[in-house]
Amino acid sequence: MSRRRTITVLAASAALLAAACRPAPKAGTAGLGAEISRPVLLDKIKGGWAGQVIGCTFGGPTEFRYPGAMIADSMTTFIWT
Repeated sequence: MSRRRTITVLAASAALLAAACRPAPKAGTAGLGAEISRPVLLDKIKGGWAGQVIGCTFGGPTEFRYPGAMIADSMTTFIWT
């Protein structure tokens, strides 16, 4: 039984490796990859970090104010402390 399992694991690993080693799609064809310039990439990374920091900063005061409770729709004002 152990030998059969070893052969099965090796075959599955080989199939996975073969599937992962396929060539990249050519430019202009539908694929998962895209090419962007370095300045555009850096701008996107900086924007993502800015969004994360802003979300944490402004979400912090209200994070655990209403644990396990639904906030009523009629509640329109929040007291920021």
